[in-house]
Amino acid sequence: MPNLPPISKSRLRDTRRSPFDPCSITDLRQEKESRLQEVLASISRLQKMHDSLSLEKQRLINLIAKNRAMISPFKRLPVDIVEEIFYHCLPVAHNAVTSVHEPPLVLGRVCKTWRQVAYSTPRLWTSIHIVAILSGRSTYLEERDAELGGISAWISRSGALPLSISIFHDDPLPQWPGQSLEYQIQPYLDTLYSQLHRWKSIYFTFRDINWTDILSRIHSEDVPLLEELQIIDNIASMGWTVSSEDVDIISAFSRQDGVLCAPRLRSLSLPHYIAHTLSKDMRWERITSLDITYHHIPFLGDFGRIAIQCSNLTHLTIAFTPVWSTFQGSDPWPSSFIGETDPLSPPLLIPLPSLQYLSILARPANDDGVYQTLTALSTPALRHLTWQRPSVDPLDPPVESRMVESFEVFVARLVNPLEELHLILDFVCETTLIDILSLVPSLKRLSLAGEPPHIPPYSPLYVSSSQLSRFFGDHFLQEFTPGTLPGRDEDVMNIGPEGSGGPRMFLCPDLEVVHFLGVEFTPESVAMFLRSRAATNLRKLSILFASDRPEHLHKEHRDGIPELENLAQDNDVQFLYLEYNIKGRDFSPPAPPAPAHRAWAGLANPSSSAPSQRFHF
Repeated sequence: MPNLPPISKSRLRDTRRSPFDPCSITDLRQEKESRLQEVLASISRLQKMHDSLSLEKQRLINLIAKNRAMISPFKRLPVDIVEEIFYHCLPVAHNAVTSVHEPPLVLGRVCKTWRQVAYSTPRLWTSIHIVAILSGRSTYLEERDAELGGISAWISRSGALPLSISIFHDDPLPQWPGQSLEYQIQPYLDTLYSQLHRWKSIYFTFRDINWTDILSRIHSEDVPLLEELQIIDNIASMGWTVSSEDVDIISAFSRQDGVLCAPRLRSLSLPHYIAHTLSKDMRWERITSLDITYHHIPFLGDFGRIAIQCSNLTHLTIAFTPVWSTFQGSDPWPSSFIGETDPLSPPLLIPLPSLQYLSILARPANDDGVYQTLTALSTPALRHLTWQRPSVDPLDPPVESRMVESFEVFVARLVNPLEELHLILDFVCETTLIDILSLVPSLKRLSLAGEPPHIPPYSPLYVSSSQLSRFFGDHFLQEFTPGTLPGRDEDVMNIGPEGSGGPRMFLCPDLEVVHFLGVEFTPESVAMFLRSRAATNLRKLSILFASDRPEHLHKEHRDGIPELENLAQDNDVQFLYLEYNIKGRDFSPPAPPAPAHRAWAGLANPSSSAPSQRFHF
């Protein structure tokens, strides 16, 4: 055991406190707590100062933002300029929709100033698209009353200006035979009838409606400003099966004080079962724009009797919805329908000396009727032709020889060359399209879409799927490109269809605007087209490339786009090249998600196949 140091008696008698004495610890704790309170008080004081300064900072930021807004260029614009800008925000393809996400309503949601300007500008509220509420909804009455209140407020903001109104209603639920849905739309009509004196354009799109009851309430003196009337009957409506003996359509429409005798009425769109039963006293010579929709087998003679009375007609649309013929195995328009008893035949000729714009919209079942229409029409002043023949059945090809023959007869009657052509011809061979385009060498504007015919495997013309394109390709574009096909002389300007005896250079040398939709052109062929057209009048080219190729093959196309854009810019050509890898035949860009709001229902959508669409393609 180690030796311990000795402890003196004085140390043993030391009475000083130990550092661990409880009294010392208590004093120390109280000292630290006092200091903590001082620190917390300082923090609280600084926090209050921080909060006060933060509020001051935000207030100054808001004031600065307001001051900047007050001197912003838009704020300094005169009110009439702002009104003009707002007006050009409105849609041009259709009437304004009652959605808070679209103008004019959205313009009032930006700021107080915009709201004041928008709501005090009457011309922003002169058009409206109305979608009637379906009665099957549990909240039908509440929603309908709210919508009617909104419609009344909308129209009141338009002041005393003329109105353009479109109203749509389609109840998809099955109806009892002969049941009318007029009771569902009558409250909307009552609201609109109070503004009859301001109607300028009115578009009705209804289903299972008694048109006689609706329009018999409108007299010519009630609509002094009416210029355009459009009646679109749903393909499933009972109206398509109503004959003139069942409903007194004649007295309702063509009486001297009826709506069709409105003093300013110039544009008319009707189903054939109404148009063909109008009285001979109808003043057709005042109509400048006519649109007739056929559902059952039409009578060309009846159409001719109407058309020849429209001496001032400048716009004509003939639309065919699907035809269910009772003549199985016969032509959609049997020749017996235009027999010797028809005062317009033989031969049938329908002169329209003032017509400038013609649209023919048909399904393959109506091919024969379209050919007869083209052969019968004489339109010497025509400038624009739209011919749409969309199809979903590749086994239903047209009689292509008759297609070219009828078109040749049609263009031969033109006094001035056709300037604009819009074609959607599905399952038509390239050679047929080339022959058609060869007949209009002076075209300035061309829009072309279509799908080549599908060759069945048992056909001797069948090739393997790796060699067969579902879309028009480079060889077709070469027909528009000078110097790319053997045997073509670039200096020869006499262009005619093959077999006509005259040499051909390239198609449509005078083109200024070209739209190719749903094609499969490579960047190399497009570049060659642009270079070869550098000395021509070409100023705009748009191509919608569509293919179902694997994704890795599309990269080759995308890599060549910048060079094409630079080449187009060097040649002063507006160029748009869009690419979509699709699985089915759809030549439109991917549609945006359907809006949750129902305000868009009933608006025209060419790519839609909904039963509410007039042509039901």
